[in-house]
Amino acid sequence: MNESLYSFVTWIYVNIYVIRIVYNSYIPIEIFYVSEKEEFPHYIKNLILELGQVTFIDLLDKLDIGQITEDKINELRGYQTKPLSCLCSSFKEIILMDADAIVFMDPIKFFNI
Repeated sequence: MNESLYSFVTWIYVNIYVIRIVYNSYIPIEIFYVSEKEEFPHYIKNLILELGQVTFIDLLDKLDIGQITEDKINELRGYQTKPLSCLCSSFKEIILMDADAIVFMDPIKFFNI
């Protein structure tokens, strides 16, 4: 795993840990990525899954983009992933968080529940 991806994975884990352990919130979480190149190593993915209510989703599985080429995959990476993740989410209401965002309160408070 390259260094920049390691940094993002660390922040993702820390934020989910804070949501689950510090805020005692089990709001469901979806983590989107694009292709096998961005997929988390199994040992890290398992650590995150152990926190509960987390789903990993490859955007390529959700989008009908025809024949998948490396150029098409590269077009989906970066800022384009954010709106596509929102469109492909299984949730009715969402909070979009970058991997390096910091959670300062229970995200459930953003919803009228």
